[in-house]
Amino acid sequence: MIIGRGLVAKSLKSFAKRDDILIFASGVSNSSDTDSNNYEREEKLLLDQQHTEATLVYFSTCSIFDEDVNKTHYVVHKQKMEKLIEQKFSNYLILRLPSLIGKTDNPNTIFNFLSNSIKNQTNFNVHKHAYRYFVDVDDLEPILNLLFNKRISNETINIAFDNIGIVDMVNKIGRQLDVEPIYNLVNRGSDFEINTSKFDYLQIDDQTEFQSKNINNLIEKYISQYTDHIKNLGSNIENVTFRFIQNQL
Repeated sequence: MIIGRGLVAKSLKSFAKRDDILIFASGVSNSSDTDSNNYEREEKLLLDQQHTEATLVYFSTCSIFDEDVNKTHYVVHKQKMEKLIEQKFSNYLILRLPSLIGKTDNPNTIFNFLSNSIKNQTNFNVHKHAYRYFVDVDDLEPILNLLFNKRISNETINIAFDNIGIVDMVNKIGRQLDVEPIYNLVNRGSDFEINTSKFDYLQIDDQTEFQSKNINNLIEKYISQYTDHIKNLGSNIENVTFRFIQNQL
């Protein structure tokens, strides 16, 4: 069963007919959201599922390890939902994810923001010392299959691969788009570590090739899809900026 219709839900459609697994993919997706009503709506929808006999799969965030953002409304809410699930659900699996990369029109993702800004030659701020972790949305299904095959339950698992400096990522996207990025370097940002020991251990005897392991290939993959999408749309692309995302770059 799947609750939700967004990028994550679509990537996990193979679980839609399974009665033993409940994918909760209907939470607040915009990490800059400060509207309490949206967070309360997610909490109510989650609590409505507390009597399920299926294993609940909930997606939290690795941003709890990032001191630059772990006090935001979004991250505090995710931590609250983790505790609620631990208290109210008899069977659950919480996956803490970094930033997702996938084929989506959602302009709130870091990847789409950067790609749109660079393609449109919009000036934006980049934090000089900021690093980010990314996971390919296409890896979510094999990740879940790995965890369920290992019979992992009632656990919180941090999912992350190698990280990349945002300045480096901006320049890589620029080269792929053949456009010189226009940005202002701000002397801010930080690197942070994510403890992935549980996830790493589970992969020891597993042969799954996660696409997220190679960030360069990941950028090439989605820039190719991005440029194809632009060609289909034509040259009239909306020029947008998002204050929160800029603050995190």
